[in-house]
Amino acid sequence: RHQMVFSFHVFRKSAPNGKLSVYVGRRDFTDHLTHVDPIDGVVMLDPDYVKDRRVFVQAVLTYRYGREEDEVMGLTFAKELVATSALVYPQVVTPKLTSLQ
Repeated sequence: RHQMVFSFHVFRKSAPNGKLSVYVGRRDFTDHLTHVDPIDGVVMLDPDYVKDRRVFVQAVLTYRYGREEDEVMGLTFAKELVATSALVYPQVVTPKLTSLQ
């Protein structure tokens, strides 16, 4: 009898107080011209801390046009663009869960 084992590498980013964390399966997404890979992840938060506030998640695109080792004296060769923003709490619609979630 065989048992399947699935392994995921998960990236986590947490608020300094630990009350809010975002987990994603990967950090790099590809633009295929007709579509972009979906962003798959989980947001964990402490409802007692958030209370009646709304929580949004933003996808930020970083375009790098130089090498990191060339960045000196505060010069950076990258630009950031907020690609999208989504309300995650309070949950308006129950999403269909993916295998990562």
